Amino acid sequence: MKYRLIMNPSSRSGKGRLLWETWFAQLNTLNVDYEVFISESITQCTCMAQEKGNFDVVVAVGGDGTINAVLNGIAKSKKQKLQLGVLYSGTSPDFCTFHKIDIKPETAVKALLENECRKVDLVEIEYTDIDGEKVTDYFACSCNVGLGQDVAETANKIRRYAGDKLGTGLALVKTIFKGDKHNFELKIASDNYSFESSNHLAIIKNPLIASGLKLDFDLIPDDQKLGVWVLSGFSRLGMFKLFPRFYNGKAGQNSKGIFKYITEKPIEVTEPAGLGIEFDGDHHGYLPLRVQIANQKINLRGSSV
Repeated sequence: MKYRLIMNPSSRSGKGRLLWETWFAQLNTLNVDYEVFISESITQCTCMAQEKGNFDVVVAVGGDGTINAVLNGIAKSKKQKLQLGVLYSGTSPDFCTFHKIDIKPETAVKALLENECRKVDLVEIEYTDIDGEKVTDYFACSCNVGLGQDVAETANKIRRYAGDKLGTGLALVKTIFKGDKHNFELKIASDNYSFESSNHLAIIKNPLIASGLKLDFDLIPDDQKLGVWVLSGFSRLGMFKLFPRFYNGKAGQNSKGIFKYITEKPIEVTEPAGLGIEFDGDHHGYLPLRVQIANQKINLRGSSV
């Protein structure tokens, strides 16, 4: 078994690379056959995972953004037996928590090498990228429009100074004060839905959405299901009252103003066209979008499930 390690030196604002020597030492002690690529950009992470080579496992060494980039490279490579591994050095381990991947530096390599490989769902998304082109990409956690997009963009700027949970919390408070609302047009299979004066829309595979925030969806990694979540009509005060419930996973128990839906069908969000979207922690493009469970699976290595 040969491992290709794709390493993001900017993860955790550069602090993630402090773990590299620990992992190299463990890999060398165990005589693991591995090669290292240090990326200069997220796009390069995808290219390194996608290119041809004599390796069996591509290991994302970074945070959720790095995992997403490597995952996209594996999916686009069309190599059915290629596996995804993770050595986590990011700030908000939503992917690893959902998939039960060990993030402790001293035991993560052992888990990567010894735990079984399992097939998990991959989510396909079609959207307009920042260059105005229609593209198809993949994600594993969640896609957010409206409030969630703004929170992610702001949090990525201030986490390096405030830390993970505090940075995300401050970003959420700032976005709530901003108070932007949108009229969403949503289609699930052949059913159309309209939501006026909406605060937030999310399409969820992983109910852990950021730094301790979570939604009360009963989803598992290989059930071929997606959750849809829309908040509508909340005032700033209403959002602040709802805010603590995102940390205990009970926000959806108050049904007024909240639309929740679990489906195996494709989901389309058509309006408002041009509104920004975020998935797996980074801004990627704009509405309209189409999301569905991909036909292919990801071979995930290192999960304790």
